[in-house]
Amino acid sequence: MPESPPPDIQLAPHFRLSELVISPSGERAGLRNEPQATQVRNLRRTAQWLETLRGALGCPITVLSGYRSPAVNKLVGGSNQSAHLRGLAADFIAPAFGSPRAVCERVLSLGLSFDKLMFDQLIYEGSWVHVGLAEVGAPMRNQVLTAVFAKGVPTQYRAGLV
Repeated sequence: MPESPPPDIQLAPHFRLSELVISPSGERAGLRNEPQATQVRNLRRTAQWLETLRGALGCPITVLSGYRSPAVNKLVGGSNQSAHLRGLAADFIAPAFGSPRAVCERVLSLGLSFDKLMFDQLIYEGSWVHVGLAEVGAPMRNQVLTAVFAKGVPTQYRAGLV
């Protein structure tokens, strides 16, 4: 008997599980995007990181992508090593604060401990910030990358906020 989906629990004061498992692409394709207990625990950590950032920004954060099942991750072209698969990543925006670049600059000025913070801007799809966290007990790399998009070419990543 397949495991039933987890209830929509509160992961942090301003973040519910449903916000961190949403996948419009997966829904359109009829794919399930339901985390298991380990991924839910990781999503709680991710939500707590986002909650800290929300407080620092002083405004709401909208999660565009959090946990991704292997099928959803493949559908959206995610890396097979993506932290989204483990519930340790989120793509998000904070429009009331400013641009994704402004959000990245704020994160860097705060000195928050993070594994990966990517500022992505894709003209024809919109823009967002990606944050990935390390597994519990693993060191955070504090790696800052900027995604560079070009038509017909795989996404390239440059070190730093460029």
